[in-house]
Amino acid sequence: MTSIAALVMVLEKELSDIYGFDLHASANDFMVAGEYGAQIAPLERAAVLIQQDPISDELRLGVYFRQEILAHLESLDPWQSLTQDCLDAFCVLVEELSHFHLISNRALQGQTVSRLELEWQGEIDKVLLAGRLLLRQVGSPCYRQLTHLIFDCAQTWSHESELYEEASRYAARHWYSVMHDVKRLNGRSQCESAGRIFREIYRLPWVSKLTELQKTR
Repeated sequence: MTSIAALVMVLEKELSDIYGFDLHASANDFMVAGEYGAQIAPLERAAVLIQQDPISDELRLGVYFRQEILAHLESLDPWQSLTQDCLDAFCVLVEELSHFHLISNRALQGQTVSRLELEWQGEIDKVLLAGRLLLRQVGSPCYRQLTHLIFDCAQTWSHESELYEEASRYAARHWYSVMHDVKRLNGRSQCESAGRIFREIYRLPWVSKLTELQKTR
């Protein structure tokens, strides 16, 4: 059985490989206790907690997951077999890792990131990482099935439903365009091509990503 810490490290390595950034830190080192996280974000199943020191202006991050999410991942182990039963919990994990590293990377570059861009990137990365796992497990990234489950059948678990729904719509449009571009490729080539497409726009400001979105079908 794969531990949560090991799963986090593997997924972080996947993100760094896709987007070409160095892993200066791991979310494993910023996990906060469930009770503390629940006090700060009582309505969320998971969250990246951000605090800025008013004196030093230093950015402090924490990563919180409800215990039931971690227990679900430990019992079903998506690294060994990513099924529909554990896809939701897997996506929760990927989303927060995506948030953590995008915030960290932008902070290191002295740049900011909007909430909408943050949520959009998390939606993109759910499909990217799930597809890479499925390629290893079954020989195909199964993008069509994943986009249906993640975008068409998803439920919003946050009190900020409008923000999440807008991010999901943008991500779905990007993904459906990418699937059209890679549909004639085989499984591994599909993964590599999709990764290159999203890597090219990872460091762009949000307004430029929206411009790319307008070019999609």
